[in-house]
Amino acid sequence: MVASLSKVQIDTFTNLIEDNPKGWENEIIDIKSKYPDVFKKVSPRIEKDLKKLSPEDYMVWQERLKEYKKAIRPEVSPASFSTGRIINFANPSTNSFFGKTDGTLKNFMGLVTNPSLSGALDLGGEIAAASSKISSLSSGFTTQITSSLGDSLSGAISGGLASKAAIIFAMYPGAKLYAKALKKVIEMQTSVLGPALNMFEGLECVGDKVGDAMKGVIEDMLVELVKNSKQVPECASTEFIGAITDQITDKIDGLVSPQLSGINKILGVAINAKNILNQGISTIDNFSGLFKCGDKEPTSLSKYKIDGGLLNMLDPGQEQALIDKAFAMTGRSSAGNDMLNAFEQAYGVFNIFGGSSGGGAAGLGPCNSRDNPPPGSCGSPKVEFFGGGGSGAQGEVILGKFINKLDKTDIYGDIIKTASLMGVKITNPGSKYEREPMVSFTDPCNQGYGGYGRAVIDKNINSPTYGHVIDVIIISEGENYPTSGYVVEGADGDTPDPFIDHIICDEPGSGYDIDDFIEGVDPITGEIIPNEDFIITITPDTGEIVSVTLTAAGANKRYAAFPQLNINTTTGVGAILRPIMSTTRSSIALSSEVVESIDCITK
Repeated sequence: MVASLSKVQIDTFTNLIEDNPKGWENEIIDIKSKYPDVFKKVSPRIEKDLKKLSPEDYMVWQERLKEYKKAIRPEVSPASFSTGRIINFANPSTNSFFGKTDGTLKNFMGLVTNPSLSGALDLGGEIAAASSKISSLSSGFTTQITSSLGDSLSGAISGGLASKAAIIFAMYPGAKLYAKALKKVIEMQTSVLGPALNMFEGLECVGDKVGDAMKGVIEDMLVELVKNSKQVPECASTEFIGAITDQITDKIDGLVSPQLSGINKILGVAINAKNILNQGISTIDNFSGLFKCGDKEPTSLSKYKIDGGLLNMLDPGQEQALIDKAFAMTGRSSAGNDMLNAFEQAYGVFNIFGGSSGGGAAGLGPCNSRDNPPPGSCGSPKVEFFGGGGSGAQGEVILGKFINKLDKTDIYGDIIKTASLMGVKITNPGSKYEREPMVSFTDPCNQGYGGYGRAVIDKNINSPTYGHVIDVIIISEGENYPTSGYVVEGADGDTPDPFIDHIICDEPGSGYDIDDFIEGVDPITGEIIPNEDFIITITPDTGEIVSVTLTAAGANKRYAAFPQLNINTTTGVGAILRPIMSTTRSSIALSSEVVESIDCITK
């Protein structure tokens, strides 16, 4: 028992007592007995109390009931094991080795760490399938590496030839000795030509050889990853790819060095392939090697997360930054170190495999994914805009339907708050959008799901905001999004529910009558009545909804969950009303009159 309860605890325990869920009787008795003064006037709701709830408050109540059941039966399986799975779609415009490998890793770890599949999962088969996919990806990546290495070696050998020629000419000065010097230079160049051609010809197809050899290596890495990890955050993906890259560069160096040693001996230089490789490659400019040895056009991805929507693919700059980090982790050879286990001696020391070296060389810091992030530490969800022909749009997610989750085993412990999506505050409208960009919602811990949105752009060519993102329509609010770090503008450390800013009429429908209305709930009887926060205007001829008007009272109302704007009608069909939410009251709220009218889209 704690000496005093926080506001969050009081609110949460009040809801618990009022909800009075089955299976929580002992906890309720304990709370009321320990804090009689705080909860003496709190009692369970009865049926007439539920009838008085607004549709939004009723939804929040139902959501709490779901969470109470989950706490009692945490073993309950999800409806679909596919939730959260990432699907990679081919896109020939760019190369995205990192993105594809990251998606494959996350799908793999999502399966092997799913407690619902314990005992029923073919772990060996899943490891084999994932290693086959990643080794196939690494084959193309290897070809890209060798192409870059070839360019570097060509420059280094050319420099060595020029330097050697200069030395020879210096040994035979003057016009009389020029022919003799030239002969020596030609002999030197000829002696280098043979091994150089052999090396470059072999380099063109080394990707296939290394790719075949990598499957077993990647299988070993996946086994070790399963032993030590429960999730694959971005840094873990970077480490995994760093370990792969280290093995690839070792194998390429093993194939190239024997022929390079002869060239070095002739030129009197020390060209080192591994040192060149450890400096990294450019994934943006160097695509020529990807088309050799029968390779198809390189593919990239648009990603789709099941129950999460479309995800933005990595642009070339983002891909390059992550590959740079992976290359910074190479050169971790641990062979001969008796202090390390067999795996570490063979593959190096990485945090994701249980090592403790950290990722200091890459500036990442330790990336230990053995444990799930502490509760409440994920940070709030982010919104991202991509596609549509424009750029620059940014926004902040607006949350609602806040649910305080109780730990039944530690009723007085930390209370984790989750939420659903309510809207997006546009902080930068961007510019030059030709069509609506895609909208993606993500959170660092990937715990939220089901949220979908659609961007709205200004298509009026005469408007000063033409081509800008002006709104985001929430199609589905989703659930379980983390709230840590979420701050409402103007609020003092709390997360109050948002307001309706305006209404967008997606479809005007037809057949509506002038007596139709948006549904409200009588606060006394719980019966359906006209909602006086809204007024709809209907065309008499066609029954289309022309406009929706938000009153001052409506603008002042906070919504605990996403507003349900249902039209009470017996004749009308097809109208779709979309509320746009805000964390601040609309200017309408300052007026006592009807001042806002949003025109609907008519045919």
